[in-house]
Amino acid sequence: MMTKDAERRLDALENLDNLGAGFILATHDLEIRGAGELLGNEQSGQIESIGFSLYMELLDAAVKALKEGREPSLEELTQQQADIELRVPALLPDDYLGDVNMRLSFYKRIAAAESKAELDELKVELIDRFGLLPDATKNLLQIAELRLLVER
Repeated sequence: MMTKDAERRLDALENLDNLGAGFILATHDLEIRGAGELLGNEQSGQIESIGFSLYMELLDAAVKALKEGREPSLEELTQQQADIELRVPALLPDDYLGDVNMRLSFYKRIAAAESKAELDELKVELIDRFGLLPDATKNLLQIAELRLLVER
């Protein structure tokens, strides 16, 4: 009988077969076992209460604010991003956009879009460069638009 952590580690291993997989695996492992005092001597899982990913997001937002010469605000740091889960394919298929780096770039740009106008520009660019949008890509853009509406 395997522990849940062991099962999670095996699941992570099964899904990693590309360049950079070691870093991703280490991140998964750190999330599973807890990071504890990231800069200290102990690794006792203290940040388990908020999760490693959330901790890293909060840290990133605080560092960004300080670099911009602003005091990090708790409200800004805890601002939630909408998490929309629909049971429809929402992606940039590799047979539509074959270059993985280009695909990742578009995913980042879609996720970072702050207005419907930005999403419309991305849609036009995708059509112009790669042809008509597959249904899964239409879904991706519609979900991104929905996220913008929810976060207002």
